[in-house]
Amino acid sequence: MKVFYLFYIFYIIGIEIACAIVGLTTVRKSWPPWYKLLVAMCCVTVVTEITGLVMYKHLYPLYNIWGPAEAFVAIYILFRETTMQWSRRLLMSLLIVLPVGVTIIFLFPPGISQANRYADTTETLTEVIAACAVLIDVLHDMSGASLYRSPKFWFAIGMLFSSCMMTLLMAVREVIDKDALWPYYFIPFFLTANTFMYGGIMRCFVLLKKKKPVSL
Repeated sequence: MKVFYLFYIFYIIGIEIACAIVGLTTVRKSWPPWYKLLVAMCCVTVVTEITGLVMYKHLYPLYNIWGPAEAFVAIYILFRETTMQWSRRLLMSLLIVLPVGVTIIFLFPPGISQANRYADTTETLTEVIAACAVLIDVLHDMSGASLYRSPKFWFAIGMLFSSCMMTLLMAVREVIDKDALWPYYFIPFFLTANTFMYGGIMRCFVLLKKKKPVSL
């Protein structure tokens, strides 16, 4: 079990580092600012993960701060990529609801010092809604172009699969929380969720390098 867990840790950090490297090696001055922000977010995620391993006692406060910040940045990037008025209004609402909701949640037990499933669920649900809105926007705005060449499609689809899976896992955890081995049961699903997320981001970076996206 411990070997499996170590593999999980190294895999997650490895794919995050790979994503940051791809972003740093493909970023161009011509990219929209929000995609440059995505590269920066990937780099900060790597630093946060490594810091969390080194400062294990402060793991939850660190993640409880960075988790909502990461979700906010991701939703902001999707907001900047939307073209339809209804989706822009929806994502703007999510950018307000997310920080306000998470702040209120942290005022109640277990707060920010422990794992907080309510805050985590708020983050993943807002990401699911944002990703769905952008995917609908993409389908209406492609004008016959291939989805596989759309950077925002890959970013949104990766976020959708990852956030849906994480939301379901948190719901299942409510049922099996008393089982001390539950983290090990979830490892294959965590691996899959992160692979979708960072795989989508890396594909997004590669497409941006090949073709300059239209600024919105």
